[in-house]
Amino acid sequence: MKTFDNVLSEDTLALVNSELLSNIKKSCWRVSNFVWDNPIRIGTVGNCLITDVSDELHDLIVRDITKHIPKFNYFNIIYHIWDKDSGVSLHDDTGHAAGITIYLSKEWDINYGGVFLYKPKNGKDGFYNAIVPKFNMMVYNDEFEMHMVTNISSLAPYPRISLQIWGEDEPYPENDI
Repeated sequence: MKTFDNVLSEDTLALVNSELLSNIKKSCWRVSNFVWDNPIRIGTVGNCLITDVSDELHDLIVRDITKHIPKFNYFNIIYHIWDKDSGVSLHDDTGHAAGITIYLSKEWDINYGGVFLYKPKNGKDGFYNAIVPKFNMMVYNDEFEMHMVTNISSLAPYPRISLQIWGEDEPYPENDI
């Protein structure tokens, strides 16, 4: 697992924020409980809202992140709005060339949940590392390490927002997340 701070340029961040705010009231959102497989929803009852970034923004994000990571043949980039009680169970991103997350919440307190936990390759059993979301930080999982996102607290004052990016060697299926 690798992390990079300040990964998106200020211009890209401004466009991401503008597009996200524009999409909030549109009917373009999918819901995690209907599109994610059951194994990654164990222990969660909340929903994560999901929608694709625009083609224009997709290319800008790819430009910014490939300064830090390899360029894959394809990138699938989606917004995640993590609502109360949402999270993701332990999994390893098998089936993708790489999993990438960029945190978009300007402020996030560890007490709100939504913490990224991962077991380092060759790590000691029962021990996990934790990453608390930090604005414009990218987490890059290129070694298929087991990881999860703890449930968002039902008392969190706002949702946790991120970009989820899948690096792919083949085109991403149109109807899959």
